Amino acid sequence: MTVALRRPEAVIFDWDSTLADNWGAIARSLNTVLVAMGREPWSDEQVRRHATHSARGAFGTLFGERRDEALALFYRSFEAVHAEEVRPLRGADDLLAGLNGHGIPVCVVSNKNGRYLRAEAERLGWTRKFVRLVGAADAPRDKPDTAPVRLALAGTGVRPGPGVWFVGDSSVDLQCAHLASCVPILLQGGVISPAELGEWPPAHVFGCRTDLLAAFQACMSYRQGDERRAAEGRGRTDVTREDRKPAGSVPEHPAQDPNAGDDLSDERGEAAGRGDLV
Repeated sequence: MTVALRRPEAVIFDWDSTLADNWGAIARSLNTVLVAMGREPWSDEQVRRHATHSARGAFGTLFGERRDEALALFYRSFEAVHAEEVRPLRGADDLLAGLNGHGIPVCVVSNKNGRYLRAEAERLGWTRKFVRLVGAADAPRDKPDTAPVRLALAGTGVRPGPGVWFVGDSSVDLQCAHLASCVPILLQGGVISPAELGEWPPAHVFGCRTDLLAAFQACMSYRQGDERRAAEGRGRTDVTREDRKPAGSVPEHPAQDPNAGDDLSDERGEAAGRGDLV
């Protein structure tokens, strides 16, 4: 059984390497902590691999009993630079404008600390583009748990499910989308293994935000075309959403707690990394 990609009732985005780039600040802050804890600094690839979970989730494993000390140092370092260094990724502003223009509720679910997430959105002038920005520690549990999804959609009238697109660049995003029964959409550029793709397969893969915007516009065109033909008395008038021409399909996957809710080559290059570890 498959579910066609159709006009979304709402769209949830990851933040770092999906809409925004703050990679430099994250990598420097994490390496500051590693050196202070008597460890070797990590390469860019190592940082990207470990930057998919929230700091409160990852630092217990990394630093054991010194978790709280490490968190405090990390946040002091990151807070000093993050708002100044955040940049929008190419195509992100147009993508958000396209969704906003059609009245689609847009949310963020990130494993970046919620206070920093909202400060970065404000810095970019994007706060009003979202109905809610949910970061680490805003919900009782962080991604891939579905609690942040439910919090993000609260008050929108939309429940987690196949009407919601969940867009991100990591296996954590795909896993969260599957567990919440949302449509898992992968933006290429993150560090993700074939095994992770096999366990949490994306319904659709896009090389950049411009491609995703084009797919959304196609969904809207199909819908508007159906409505126009029905109004003009041509074709079937009982067309269901599943009958409309799909942009792709979602592989069936076990769900858990579903009610819990340009230059393209340059754009692809900008997204090469992750940065949720805050």
